[in-house]
Amino acid sequence: MDLKGEFARLERENPGKSIAAYLHPEGGGTGAPARATLYYHVSTNDSVPAAAHVLDSLEDRRVVYTNLASDHWLTTYMSSQLVHMQNPAGCNKLRLWQRNSIDWTVERPAPAPGMALRVGGRFLGDAEGPIAGGGLGAMAKKVAARPALADAGGGREKALERALRYYALAAYAVISRARHHSTMLGNYVGAILVSDSGRILAWGFNSTSFHHAEVNLMLAYFLAKPGETKLPANSIVFSSLTPCKQCATLLETARGTTNSIFYGQFDSGDFGKAGAATSAKIDDVTKPVSVGGKPARTFVAGTLDTEVAKQNIAQNIGKSEAAKTLIDRTLDEIGRRSSKDRKLEDEEQTVKSAVLKHIKETLDAIAI
Repeated sequence: MDLKGEFARLERENPGKSIAAYLHPEGGGTGAPARATLYYHVSTNDSVPAAAHVLDSLEDRRVVYTNLASDHWLTTYMSSQLVHMQNPAGCNKLRLWQRNSIDWTVERPAPAPGMALRVGGRFLGDAEGPIAGGGLGAMAKKVAARPALADAGGGREKALERALRYYALAAYAVISRARHHSTMLGNYVGAILVSDSGRILAWGFNSTSFHHAEVNLMLAYFLAKPGETKLPANSIVFSSLTPCKQCATLLETARGTTNSIFYGQFDSGDFGKAGAATSAKIDDVTKPVSVGGKPARTFVAGTLDTEVAKQNIAQNIGKSEAAKTLIDRTLDEIGRRSSKDRKLEDEEQTVKSAVLKHIKETLDAIAI
């Protein structure tokens, strides 16, 4: 069977769809040709590539043939395992995954069995959030456009700006939840997607391989929204770390003109810092995200920077007991602030109270 020809046939039968395939040996012995099946998977959701399903489902690092573009976000860290069938350079290096240099007789394609994504994240629904009348997205755009640190004066604007810091704190708190309740946690990065009315729509944490926190967040959202290719209007992504090259590429594909992206710590690694150009460091445009009240206030990002190396931040957090303790304090801080008595006849306090209650209830209900 002509592998390239069969793949082209799959594309004709599934126009515009994401396709991935791999070869699986079916038998044969030393010195005798082995038979192999070309298993394939077609994604029913264009925002969740078929190659991601296949990569997650294989137990080894065999070659995966795909019609993804060579600059697709998934190729950032997985390029050595992917062959791009529509890329001339990729076709020139076309190769069969072989064992002991045995030539295989390739059977016709068959649907791949057991395709399942291992997503370290969840979609939580898109009902109305805690901020009546919305406005969080517009405030996020305003804050992100600031040339330097500032703070809103008072009233509803101040409450919305404060809410941005609460959600940034919640991105760190997701790591704490994963740290204590999941065996999937890889590097210490968390992310959340928040609607214009303040509802946490989805969350994700780093679960190794290409499954970074922002990727898991986006996969969780788009798996629940098969017809969508863009983030909701005026929604905001909060990540505890600068989106890397892979995550920034995915986010830029999915974001619209009304979406904003904030991060906590800056990663100075070559790939790690890529997202700084298209997102805002929250501590640079508003008061730093902190835990604890006066006079024992601790600024989260700055304190973590002193505890771990500036490069490979996400890896090194997990090696520092002090850093892990601070991550856990972010979850406690949400609880502390949400239980604070507030004068609810004041609009500023009403918004703050509703947002904190929603964040705490959401974090408490996270099932990992």
